[in-house]
Amino acid sequence: ADCSHESYMWLAERLARAGCAVALSSCVVPFGPKTCLLSTPFDLGALGSLEAYKRGPSRAGIAAILDELRVLAAASDGPLAGRLDLGRLAVGGHSSGGRTALDLASFDEPFGVAAVFSYGASLVNSGMGAFAERGSVLPCDAARPPPLLLLGGSEDGVSAGLSESGDATETLRRTMAEGVAPGSGRAELCILRGANHMAFCEPVDPTCSAVDSDRPLGADGAAVRSALGALIVDFLGAAGVAGSRLAPEERTAALAPPLIFAADAVRVPDDARCVGAEVAAAGAATAAQPAGQAAAAADEVAWEALRGALDGWMDRLRSELRLAPSSFAEESAEWAAGWLRGSLDGFASPAVEWGVRYANEAAESGGGGGGGGAASGSAGAKSVGVNLWLTSRLPVPHMTLYVGVRAGRATLMADHLPRFDLGERPEHVAAFYGGEQASRWSAAQRVKGLTPFRSSDPSVRALQGPNALALHGASADPHAVSALVAELDRHAETWLGWVRTTPLLDDGAEAEAVRARDWSLRAALRDHERAAGERFMGPDVAATLSASMAGPELRAEEGARAEPLAWRPAAAADGVAKAAEEDLRRFGETAQRVVAGVPAAGGAEPGEHRSLRVEVTVHRDLGSFMAAKPGLEVLGGAGKPEVLVRAHAFAEPEWRSFDRPLANTPEGVYTYVHELAAAAGTESGPLAGPTICLKLKRREAVAAALGGRALDDLAAREGDAPDLEAARRVNQLACGWQPPPSLCAARSTAEPLRLELTGDRELLDAPDGPLGNKGGLYIESRVRVAPAEGNPSVLRVTSPTITTPLVGVPEQFRAGHYMKVLSPWAGYAEAIE
Repeated sequence: ADCSHESYMWLAERLARAGCAVALSSCVVPFGPKTCLLSTPFDLGALGSLEAYKRGPSRAGIAAILDELRVLAAASDGPLAGRLDLGRLAVGGHSSGGRTALDLASFDEPFGVAAVFSYGASLVNSGMGAFAERGSVLPCDAARPPPLLLLGGSEDGVSAGLSESGDATETLRRTMAEGVAPGSGRAELCILRGANHMAFCEPVDPTCSAVDSDRPLGADGAAVRSALGALIVDFLGAAGVAGSRLAPEERTAALAPPLIFAADAVRVPDDARCVGAEVAAAGAATAAQPAGQAAAAADEVAWEALRGALDGWMDRLRSELRLAPSSFAEESAEWAAGWLRGSLDGFASPAVEWGVRYANEAAESGGGGGGGGAASGSAGAKSVGVNLWLTSRLPVPHMTLYVGVRAGRATLMADHLPRFDLGERPEHVAAFYGGEQASRWSAAQRVKGLTPFRSSDPSVRALQGPNALALHGASADPHAVSALVAELDRHAETWLGWVRTTPLLDDGAEAEAVRARDWSLRAALRDHERAAGERFMGPDVAATLSASMAGPELRAEEGARAEPLAWRPAAAADGVAKAAEEDLRRFGETAQRVVAGVPAAGGAEPGEHRSLRVEVTVHRDLGSFMAAKPGLEVLGGAGKPEVLVRAHAFAEPEWRSFDRPLANTPEGVYTYVHELAAAAGTESGPLAGPTICLKLKRREAVAAALGGRALDDLAAREGDAPDLEAARRVNQLACGWQPPPSLCAARSTAEPLRLELTGDRELLDAPDGPLGNKGGLYIESRVRVAPAEGNPSVLRVTSPTITTPLVGVPEQFRAGHYMKVLSPWAGYAEAIE
């Protein structure tokens, strides 16, 4: 896959513990008109004919790696001197790298490979090579092929894309049946339940192209990688490549059985170990029991408990809220799309404007074929949910409930969706989200056996309540399943209590404002459901179901796209909005120059031979801003070479009061709070206007480019400590900014306000940091601001900033500052004078 080799360090460390020396490789290579990240260089000329392809499009790259290993082995000193046995060589890979490894087991190769393993790869032709039809399987014709371990996942979306049926396992089964079986080599197949294409990577690079076509992970990622590591180590041990340093409890038979979806083998000698057969035998209650049957039984028990709890609540809500069936959703009452089928029932009542109970189920998948291994089946994924949208006069949060079981994992998602802008209505926060509710949410994050998670879609997180629940646990763990049922009960009981006791609004302007916000909320979720569903069930079914979920009031507006809630500043006149956008672009350019230490003059800097140009994209919604990355490019030309920095800016909406849990770590729950800091002598009104979000390049990256030096060299010489003054300089710039008259009055020219930045602003984005990926933290963190006690000329500011490393991460993530800073239009000096 187009992932850097750092994503496979988990496997390298596992193999090293088993006595292997591991070489990882990744390189940016030309691939037609573009470039991409591959394990080795790839010769596109080899795709012209089958004969050329069999000689290996990646052969030169593999040879170069082996040459380097021989040099290291033959050296007189060094950690690998005299310690490498290249006569016991194994080659493995993932995705495109897996296909490179798979080719070595399929066609004659000159390297003397002793064993091959692959994940997420097959011999099914994707249509890239002109020598075979798309969908055909290349036959293995190597004279003496090495042993092969073919690995994959039951939820591999990339593999599913090569299958006409959409079955993620079809390409692997066909590889065994049509490619490997007719040949002469020993081969084993193991498909892991719930594993998707990117389960082989840790961490997953979100920019990898395979992420977009993959299916959601249906099992615990750490458990999948643990099972994969055990399978590969045991396989290499049986092939004579790896040692046997794993403890018995870490071996395949102890770790993998519940995760094995299917296993098969061909031509394994009777006296040789067969990893797939061992897994099947270890997971069976008897010698003949299919692998995974116990896990399927555990899934069914968990499903009955969760579904029974939710439907019990549905029966109670029907009675207490007098929910009557609606004919609006009849066309969605029973539906099917490929491997999915489901049902949807609609309801309404005097208190509930629209309610739905929906259920989905994935069709059962069969096991693998014969050949000496074992076969297993899958009970499929099952889920059921309830959405209840209240009338506009009942100012209680809407309620959503969802439970599901899939591939050994039981899941609960529940939310109380806000009816008001929480920044404008602190009493709504206090009534429904603060105090005891917040404490209960925090306690739920720490329940033993349950793992919290969050939506990866910022558009969904922008709509959720502060106490939205998303928890999963092992379906085989009765304590985890009971804890999920208890949280479901608490969530529904709390909501029903609010419905019973909350006074109705008058049917006037306030109720109308609630109705308008409800419409936007439901339309936004409808659009999200439609977009997500198109990936699995096609556009027609997805459009019908999402419209039924949203309710009859939105039917006339099905073609409209909802504006994301809470993503934009308050609406302004067109002229003011345009002036603000232009001024924000000017501020962003100046901020980038301030961070880089480069003045606005257009010429070359002292001692440098390049000039700096900054282009700022001003985004109108958070989604496009979060997807953007700051870039840097050295432009050529015979005249004056130029460094171009592409920065990004977004004016975040104003928050007057907001509490939001951000990320869960072993140390606890990290929360950023935007605190109301009223101007001295006033009782209301925020001190700050909308926060400005910026994505800039670090000073070191700009300096290296201006000086014509390599960033790696600069980092090696100067280190990679984050510039703790960068945020202060940009916030100081905001305090003294002179906006155009159409935005605010001219600023005072008196002595500028001094800033005192608090110590928790810097969130260095190191891979081993306590919060890991900081994207969610950046989205929901807030600037904090207050006058310093006893010194009115000093403003205390918390300015959340992510600084990405100079080296060791993919290029698009290198050397960035992701800042949230004070608004340049707020007039802080005047506010506290």
